[in-house]
Amino acid sequence: MADKPKSSIEKLNEQYDTVDEIVDTAEQAHDAAYVKAVDTLIRDKKTGRVKRSLLKDEKVQLEFAKIMGDHILNETNRHFQTKYEGGKNPIESSQLMNAFSKVTYKELNDRVRSYGHKYTSKAHAAEKEESLQKIRQEITPYASAHLGEKDKSGLVKAMNADKFLDPEKATLNQLLGDYNVWRQSGKTMSEESLRDMYRQRGLPVPVYVKSTKSEKGGYTKAA
Repeated sequence: MADKPKSSIEKLNEQYDTVDEIVDTAEQAHDAAYVKAVDTLIRDKKTGRVKRSLLKDEKVQLEFAKIMGDHILNETNRHFQTKYEGGKNPIESSQLMNAFSKVTYKELNDRVRSYGHKYTSKAHAAEKEESLQKIRQEITPYASAHLGEKDKSGLVKAMNADKFLDPEKATLNQLLGDYNVWRQSGKTMSEESLRDMYRQRGLPVPVYVKSTKSEKGGYTKAA
């Protein structure tokens, strides 16, 4: 017996899982690169202490960035099944590193030189998070490329939001935005939580959000 064809929403969930995997893989590459550079250059081999003051030296900064770049390039090659070398293929390497991790050798050089001995784990985490957000923002739209207007109702049903979301008044992109919020919040959403989200962002509640409470409950009915 043939397998039942997957629905558009099932395909969407699979694609979103792939997005999560790609972002998680890039995150591990960023972190492992930083730890490798720390252990190699500024951690005392005997005591295990991290001597961040060593990063005041420009030569150490350059080597630190190179170690990070080499590791990320190795993970980039692994991800794309390529064999580029930073020294021999600088343009191709940078292009692929940017696609995989949103950093290049040059950007790492600039970063480490800018921070110097203040390139702490916290500073690294902030830089990494910015890169990961760029990756997610760039590739997430591809996950829903197969969807059309006919799938709006399916998105609403998948969120169990039939009572407070009107797919006929929403655009596909609006519902995809809500669907992403729903996934990231543990697959729970209520009319109240959705309205609160828009209030916190200083945005008006969209017209497709239906009111299920009387005006005494504090909600203004959607137009």
